[in-house]
Amino acid sequence: MKAEFGYDAGKKINGRKRHLVVDTRGLPLIVMVTPADLHDAVSRPKDASGFIVLPRRWVVERSLAWMMQPRRRARDYERLIQHSETLITWAAITLMTRRLARKGATPSRPGQPASADS
Repeated sequence: MKAEFGYDAGKKINGRKRHLVVDTRGLPLIVMVTPADLHDAVSRPKDASGFIVLPRRWVVERSLAWMMQPRRRARDYERLIQHSETLITWAAITLMTRRLARKGATPSRPGQPASADS
């Protein structure tokens, strides 16, 4: 049986890691959950030393923050990796449908224009 959980000594965490590939709007294209003991190094520029902000990384971090707000997703209660991946995908679908529903929504008060960002 394959190990479902692991321990990452570098980050000092037990459990699993969530990996996302997102588009520029933060909508996930690929969701993958792995045991924490698998190596997940991000490639860095060759001349880099110390901490460097990788371009567009904040989009992935923002997307994870949106999807991990409810406690059910922030804590890993699932027994199978597939269940964790499914809950993250479900959260992404919920976010997408809320965004779509907001686009066609009518103003909350009569005579008030809908905001440009909604």
